[in-house]
Amino acid sequence: MDAELEGSFASITGNLDVPIQFTRSALHELPYADASYDIVFSISVLEHTDNYAHIFREFRRILRPGGLVIVTFDVSLDSANKLADENARGVWQTAKEFFRPLGTATLESELNNSNLAAPILTTRYAQNLNKDLLPWKYSYSTALKRLMRGQLQLNQVPNLTCFCEVLEAI
Repeated sequence: MDAELEGSFASITGNLDVPIQFTRSALHELPYADASYDIVFSISVLEHTDNYAHIFREFRRILRPGGLVIVTFDVSLDSANKLADENARGVWQTAKEFFRPLGTATLESELNNSNLAAPILTTRYAQNLNKDLLPWKYSYSTALKRLMRGQLQLNQVPNLTCFCEVLEAI
């Protein structure tokens, strides 16, 4: 939705010999014809949206029969962000209403595991390993915003994991 990304996109794709086009639109109303794509990628976007049924319906609408959706979304393990446990489960349940998962992992098994530190990669684990692995750099204004929201650990990154799956249109 950010018009400023158009320039960034052009600088990245300008030297490619492949016809790639930048389109800015809402996920709820994609400007593409029915059954016009083989694959839809949704990489760490859903946690910034709502009305997941409408989004997945649009993904299915623009996919050809048997088309694939590659989806990732960040799950908040400490409930600091929108897609905490129950909301993440809701997104996953909605996805399965429109698509058939092709992988073997399930969001439910990952979130229900009593020892989260071992089986899934989290931002806290990455931060402890090497803080430069994370994209976040906290400024004074970020710390101030966290303080105003009542978050006492000002420089602590949210504890997230990324759920990834490939789904097939049904």
